[in-house]
Amino acid sequence: MIETAPSGAYVEDWRLLPESRAFAAHLTKRDAAAATCLYVADEHVIYARNRTVDLPSDKSLVELASDAQYERRRLEELLDCEFSYVQRARSATTT
Repeated sequence: MIETAPSGAYVEDWRLLPESRAFAAHLTKRDAAAATCLYVADEHVIYARNRTVDLPSDKSLVELASDAQYERRRLEELLDCEFSYVQRARSATTT
């Protein structure tokens, strides 16, 4: 899957990993204030949570922070998101 930002600021290229074919799931929390998703593919997990406020697409994060005069509450709104990746360690087999 290839995803391009509406502004053209980035391109994400998602490819299926050979070792991730055993199990896959995509869970979405719909009643959350911010969109929350959990993607699981075998040993790989991605957790993503969007901000509770949408940002305008015509300004960079630095410009938005400057416009807010670096006010702490607004900076927290701008940065309040998460994208985490985990790969579970396979246990060593003993014989």
